[in-house]
Amino acid sequence: MVLNPVVQLLDNGNLVIRDEKDNNNEESFLWQSFDHPCDTLLQGMKLGWNLKTGLNRYLRAWKNWDDPSSGDFTSGVKLGVNPELAIWKGSVEYYRSGPWNGIFSSGNEDEVYVRYTLKNSSVISIIVLNKTLNLRQRITWIPHTRTRSVYQSLPQDSCDVYNVCGANGNCVINASPVCQCLEGFKPKSLQDWNQMDWTQGCVQSEPWSCGVKNRDGFRRIAGMKMPDTTHSWINESMTLEDCKAKCMENCSCTAYANLDTSEGGSGCSIWFGHLVDLRISQSGQDLYVRMATSDADAKHKHSKKLVSVVGVTISVVLLVLLAFSYIYMTRRKYKGNGIWTEEKDDGGQENLELPFFGLATIINATNNFSDDNKLGEGGFGPVYKGTMLDGQEIAGFQGVQDKD
Repeated sequence: MVLNPVVQLLDNGNLVIRDEKDNNNEESFLWQSFDHPCDTLLQGMKLGWNLKTGLNRYLRAWKNWDDPSSGDFTSGVKLGVNPELAIWKGSVEYYRSGPWNGIFSSGNEDEVYVRYTLKNSSVISIIVLNKTLNLRQRITWIPHTRTRSVYQSLPQDSCDVYNVCGANGNCVINASPVCQCLEGFKPKSLQDWNQMDWTQGCVQSEPWSCGVKNRDGFRRIAGMKMPDTTHSWINESMTLEDCKAKCMENCSCTAYANLDTSEGGSGCSIWFGHLVDLRISQSGQDLYVRMATSDADAKHKHSKKLVSVVGVTISVVLLVLLAFSYIYMTRRKYKGNGIWTEEKDDGGQENLELPFFGLATIINATNNFSDDNKLGEGGFGPVYKGTMLDGQEIAGFQGVQDKD
């Protein structure tokens, strides 16, 4: 029983009721306004859950600027195996921050919450839910201009809107269109997708070979905002390799990633079923998405083929340039006085036409393709220099038959 209750407004803006004899320890407060926020989050306020009492602290926007009663635009912590900060329009999820990754949020056995503190105590900054713009804004006071400035808004762009690309669709803000199916997936409705209606999302290009060893693979996608954690599982002690094995043994597992990205990464997060609310993000991390072996092999073969084509092309170009250079230089006559002269045709024009000779002539000129006359080698075989009976120098290819 409280004999001498006191109402006090603290310096941080928290209105509290406490016993006169108690100090300003938060745990001794009988009631505090910080447990019942309206549309504004102040420095030091907790947004989230007290798991012991069931108290849920969340922001509620005004209905409009003239009506301060609670509207349907709210923001708070969404509980689950890996809690997330979220914004709702009524009962529909509108924005999701991404799951805890060891860096941006905190919690303990009794509470799951987010709050902010400022390194510079002289800065005045608040977070407000703006119903008019459907934004969660961080507003800072600028002393020298005596004005308020919006420092940050959430959602930041169209890719921040919850699940804008549908299941298994990835939002890339700099792409056109912004929505793309993950590798190994295709639009569920190609007609709707081409009309930029992405709500139906994407489905597997072909079924996985679940239960067959080494028949499914994973593709690493860098810089990803982690999927919605509603259908996920976590383990804090697993390595990434153990996480992969855990996902592989479950036919419903779609993707896996590190749980904690601090200090090089640790722990395991795996997702089941559709991957929801994906986007490329500056603060994203590696996500390993399951795909059929044929999809992975096709990608690998395409890469190998591209490397082979580039390699052969470079070799051929270099050999052709080498041959042209050699022929051009040998067709220029060097005089004893150190002056180069060029061979001209009857019209006085430089003659760069390349002559062709029979195989027997070339064999004789190159001394049966002697290694002493070898100029180089590439994708079409070695190139040799040779000397004709009249003293003219030539360069010729020795073709290599394709054994494949």
